[in-house]
Amino acid sequence: MRVGDAEMTDQPFAVLPLPRYLTDRGNRRPIAGFIGYELLTRFAVRLDYDVGTLTLRPERDFCYKGAMLANPDIGVTQIAHRLGVSPATLYRYIPAARSANMPGG
Repeated sequence: MRVGDAEMTDQPFAVLPLPRYLTDRGNRRPIAGFIGYELLTRFAVRLDYDVGTLTLRPERDFCYKGAMLANPDIGVTQIAHRLGVSPATLYRYIPAARSANMPGG
């Protein structure tokens, strides 16, 4: 399976029609589908809400280099809360965040 430059092999996928109650967003474009755990755990994922993009990079190419959000006043705890995960989950995948001087972390 290939999404842009990201590629996965030897991974079973399910392709199912989605009911309208899951895809309908009123006046906005409908949801086209869901990306699952198997894909997201194999890549470093960057979400840019302002632009509306999701970028997948192989984990081996990822290196944490700074603030997790454009606003440096938002710490690891607040980011984890927004994502619905524990701070420990972020530290697991971004070890440098533990030593970074991030308020609220």
